[in-house]
Parts: sequence; C-alpha cells; structure tokens
Amino acid sequence: MIVSNSSKLSGAERSMIDLLAVLSRTYQLILIVPETGEYDHYLNSEINIRRIKLVRLKRRDSIINVIKNLYEMLKGARQIAKMVRSNQVDLIYANSNQAQSYGVLVKLLTGRKLIWHVRDNIKHQYLAWALGIFADKILCVSRYILLQIPFKAKAELFYNGIDTKIWKQDHTSTQLIRQKLGISEKCLLVAHIGQLIPWKRHDLFVRVSAIVSKSEPDVHFVIVGEDLFDDFPDYKKSLVQQACSMGLDGRFSLISYQADFVAYLSGIDILLHLADGEPFGRTIAEAMALKIPVIATAGGGPDELIDNHKSGFLIAGSNPEIIAKKVKLLICDAPLRHRFGRQGRAIIAAQFSICNIEQIIPVVSVCLL
Repeated sequence: MIVSNSSKLSGAERSMIDLLAVLSRTYQLILIVPETGEYDHYLNSEINIRRIKLVRLKRRDSIINVIKNLYEMLKGARQIAKMVRSNQVDLIYANSNQAQSYGVLVKLLTGRKLIWHVRDNIKHQYLAWALGIFADKILCVSRYILLQIPFKAKAELFYNGIDTKIWKQDHTSTQLIRQKLGISEKCLLVAHIGQLIPWKRHDLFVRVSAIVSKSEPDVHFVIVGEDLFDDFPDYKKSLVQQACSMGLDGRFSLISYQADFVAYLSGIDILLHLADGEPFGRTIAEAMALKIPVIATAGGGPDELIDNHKSGFLIAGSNPEIIAKKVKLLICDAPLRHRFGRQGRAIIAAQFSICNIEQIIPVVSVCLL
C-alpha cells in the first residue's frame, strides 16, 4: 500500500509515479490519495486507487487547527488501517514526510512493515526520530537528505530516476513557451521553475533578472510555478510587485505549470534554481536531460547533480551580482551553453537513469522478509 497525502503532482508525486510503474509489474498495489487529485491519468489501470480524507499539517497553523488536523489524521489512519487488514496488505510505503505521519500511525495500528521515502528537508531532529523510529526501511532522495537521518543502519540513498527517452529536446515544440509568453523566437529565455514557496528563492531570481536585464536587452525572464497548497497566498503577488518595482515590465512573466511540461521546458535556454537547501532538485535533473544549462545555489541536492563549471554553475551564497555574472556569461557564450547542456544530459543518463529505480524491487523484497 502506497500513501501519498498530496493531491497535486509536484516532483515527489511524479517520482512516485515512476516507482509505481516498476512495482506494479511485481506486486498488487493500492494507492491511498486525498479525495481530490489528478492521478488517474498517469497510472496504469492495475493500480487500485482509494481516495480518503487526508490532511496536511502546516507549520504556521493555530493550535486549534493543529488539534483538529491531528484528530482528522487519526481518523484517516484508522480508515487506512482497516483497508490494510481487509486487503491483507503486507507493506506500507509512505511517499513523503507528511505521508509518513500516516504511515507511523498505521504501522502502530496494524504492525505491518513500513518504508519511508524521505524527499524533503527535516527541519528538526525530533521529527527525524519520531518519523524514522518505526520505519523498517528509509529511502533518501539524496546524500544531503541521508545526512539528516539518525537511523543510518536502515537508511540508504535512493536517487530519483529520469527517463531520457521522454526528457529529450523536441525542436518542433521549443517555441511553445515563447508563443504563450508572446516573445520573439530570437529572445533568450531564462527561467526559474518550482513551487511558489519562499525557500525556493524566487525573490532572488527577480533581483538577478533585474541586474541582467540592464545589459542584456534580448532576454526574457520567467517563473513557472504555483503555490500548490495555498500555504503562502500573498507570495505570488509580492513577486509580481517586486518585478514591477525593479523595472522588469515587459521583460518578466509568471505562469502556472503547463500540462505538456516537457515541451514547455524544452524552450528554455538557461535554468536558475536558487533554492535554499534543495533536497534533490528534480527540475534540475529534467533540465539537464533536455541539455539546458543550469545555475544553482550550492548546497543540498544540486551538488550531487551538477558538475561545477562542466555541466553548470554552483554558486555559494545568494549574492545576486555574482549569480547575474554567471547568467550573462552563458547568455553571451552559446558554445558554452551547448557544452554544459551536452555534459548535463550525459550525467543524467549515466548516474540518474530511470533504470536505477528498478532497485525498488529488491528493497521491497528484503523488507518483506
């Protein structure tokens, strides 16, 4: 049984879908998801999808809301436990830290084996202990995340896999995003892609864009993302206001995720990923597979993806002038962009291939012993 308490398809959910495709060839699967969501179109018909009310705990909730959500979580866990018993489920797989909250409760109620896939930073060590102590196996999306886990004996590195047969440049669709933005096909496109949450540092991207725009007239800057869980309702508006105040009118766009994400991403010339402590960086890996050069903040998952000065740039700190200098270097040097792009795709094909996630089968098999 797989538990995912997100109704939105972000990087964690897309990575989970890849795993389900592998697991469904060997095991009967039940996927527990919230009452709303868009999983049906992405999963094969053999996967049994069950929708129940699942809550997300928010860091900044009031005490009253926290108590209400904990009560709803316990109700949901009891409902899942009933399904576990009635369907003779042998193992529970939690796809995120939030899902692991349910996983722990269901394990306590049923005694079944539990795998926790850690895809997010763990802000406090007590959470790592509380969520990890009952797990039989812990899969970590990067070495950076593995270092945050206190239970090293049952934790292992398990990278996301990228299917380079899907994530490849399609030159017939590279103009889709330019058409949507209404910009010239000759205009270079610099992008930041990720959920609209402050630690992704879209504000830093806007500051870098403002610096670059002063000397590079044929460049457009775009943020692609959404606040998937409505955690920061004013953030999008603040970014638009910031861009306007910094003189980026007509040079900056903010758009939502697109259905044909591969085609839209193919039209980007340079990707900036400036998040603080990115756990892995699936968008970085996807861009590299598409031969798009990446500039990222050093630290976290990007260090494991990018070969600095060979497939992209890793920037220590958050100085917008330093980042802008690297952006301008790539803008003015097309051969360097192409060289970084080729090397980036080679890294993904060699080290982060979709074939690597086949290792989920022996992980599950050992856990079931």
